[in-house]
Amino acid sequence: MSNVFFWLAMLIYSLLPVAYRAGEPIFLTALIFSVGIVFFKTDNVDEVISRLFFWSFSFFGVAFGGVKLFDISLLVGVVSYLLVKKSIRLTQALIIFFPFFAFITITSMLRNDNVFVQGTGGSPMLELLRYGFAAIALFLFFQMRPTYKSMISWLDKISIAIIIQAVIMFFIPGLSSIETGFLQVDLFTIDSLNPNSEARISAFFSDPNKMMAFFSVLLLVRFAYTALMSATSDMNYDKRTFIYIIGVLLSLSRTGVIVAVLYTFLFILNKIISSRVVTNMIFWFALILGAFSFLIMKDTIIKNINALFTSVLTIFGRARTANIDSNVTTDTRVLIWKQASQYIAQRPIIGNGLLSESRLLPIPTHNTFVQQLLDNGTVGMLLYFLPILYMAFKKLNVALVTVLLFVPMAFLDLGNFRIVFVFLGLLFIPRRTR
Repeated sequence: MSNVFFWLAMLIYSLLPVAYRAGEPIFLTALIFSVGIVFFKTDNVDEVISRLFFWSFSFFGVAFGGVKLFDISLLVGVVSYLLVKKSIRLTQALIIFFPFFAFITITSMLRNDNVFVQGTGGSPMLELLRYGFAAIALFLFFQMRPTYKSMISWLDKISIAIIIQAVIMFFIPGLSSIETGFLQVDLFTIDSLNPNSEARISAFFSDPNKMMAFFSVLLLVRFAYTALMSATSDMNYDKRTFIYIIGVLLSLSRTGVIVAVLYTFLFILNKIISSRVVTNMIFWFALILGAFSFLIMKDTIIKNINALFTSVLTIFGRARTANIDSNVTTDTRVLIWKQASQYIAQRPIIGNGLLSESRLLPIPTHNTFVQQLLDNGTVGMLLYFLPILYMAFKKLNVALVTVLLFVPMAFLDLGNFRIVFVFLGLLFIPRRTR
């Protein structure tokens, strides 16, 4: 009987775009019923809390009272964990992230800028709060000890459901964002993107790039769970991991194509060569060779890249972007990086403050590295990335983390993307629990 209820809840979850089209009351009712997939075949509190977060994160564009649904699930998870377990786990390794959070908090308070000034992306104080939720995600998932094999199976299933959900939503016409308020307070909002100008698939993520980043980092989470079941750090390149790559490609983003190609290359390498060290050496040799080739034949390679991106965008049904944004040298991202570099040069040490792009730039940087330099300077960027590099490279495959995390970061603002910190929280779990 439990299987029947699970697949019924999964069906409701997959068909949520239809409920969304029918109106808010039906959508909210279906949303509540769909949470049933969280409780399937488990009485493990840690597993329920973990599942609840991943379920809620698939509704990236949904907020209640101005608070994102996934942040609400984090708070529910923390309270539930403390009520049930009545204790917390600590490790000295967690301290390596403390300097960054302390740095952005102190510098935000000491700046002359008013941290409550509202910009296009919110206020600096709101951005600080987002980083606070990211810290909660890291700390909470370090506490979690679900049944790892069960979590992997569940993540595979929900990923398939999200893919179905995204495709259905793409083909339903007339969908738009919803804002329901009372006394000038947004009680319930859905930020969705289903433009008529070109093909974009985003489900309930509000942005196709967010959906792409979700699937890419979720695949890293899957690898982290796999590593937690193993006595070694060797990665298991299961064929089912391509479920997540399909989700990455479904976003119809150029970054997604890069991630998919590089991951497929890694997958094939690992099937041919059993040695992880040799695989990494070949991967990095190929990247370095590509970089040298670019320096030697820059004009020819840029011309071919432009032609490739134009073809990819046309195939994806994104003719509008192909016409205005397919040239590498004049791409909007490249132009905004050049503009951001001028402000970075003005305050290279501690940066211009959180969310400075809303004051200094016409659009977001779409680059986590540039964003950290712009907001927090060299000091902040090092405090942010060094712990990630240390933990990710210590516990997982170097090339894998580069492809699934740092490549998306090079084209998207993922500084406080909560699921990244969930992934890092899993890496902090000591080896003796594996």
